[in-house]
Amino acid sequence: MAVWVSCVHLLHAQYRYNAWFRTTVVVPVHSAWKTGVEFQHRRQNGFDDHQPLRYNLMYTFRQWMHYRYNRDVRLSFSPVAYFRHYRVIQEQGDEHVTPSSEFRWSVAADFRHRFSDRFQLVNRPAVEYRLLSSSPSGILRARHRLGIEYQLLEKMKWLVYDELFLNIAGVAVTHFYDHNRTGVLMEYRFNTIAKLELGYLYTVRLPLRDEYRIREHSFFVHFTLSVPSDKH
Repeated sequence: MAVWVSCVHLLHAQYRYNAWFRTTVVVPVHSAWKTGVEFQHRRQNGFDDHQPLRYNLMYTFRQWMHYRYNRDVRLSFSPVAYFRHYRVIQEQGDEHVTPSSEFRWSVAADFRHRFSDRFQLVNRPAVEYRLLSSSPSGILRARHRLGIEYQLLEKMKWLVYDELFLNIAGVAVTHFYDHNRTGVLMEYRFNTIAKLELGYLYTVRLPLRDEYRIREHSFFVHFTLSVPSDKH
């Protein structure tokens, strides 16, 4: 009986369903420089359902500075980011746990290799330093995204990618692996100002407080508004 109860618990705990929403406003600073302000909200299902909109998962505010070196290379730095994390619901009552907070600083680079006018290889390594209220020390995490982008129409792109996250300092060696995301994304650009991204992510995650991995199905909607540059 105990084994059966344990198996039921793991079944609920290991498969999660999330919905992510993000809005970004990008403002030009100089010919090669832009700054972006990002707001994000994520939601999750409950313990005994598959409804991805039921409970809070995360709120985020983040600022980015972007430097466009050339057509195929962009460097980015996030001088400040604040996250409010809600407990990933794996047991009954987890939705009532007090949320934790995080401050994060990040550096990243975006590289593109063009195979043709329609196909591109996209490569994005990044490093981030995390200060979590739930952790006694800061965590240094590396992440790397690799994908293929296809320009289907003049205003529409598709991207298939994989992104690996590794904790390289600040955690036990058993949590060197953080998580891995495999995703597909459709981008539709309405004009030079507004674009919409819709996508799906399959994530295998090892939470810092757990000893076993959980699997997540996440559906996301991202909206970006780019303020036109003043050329006068």
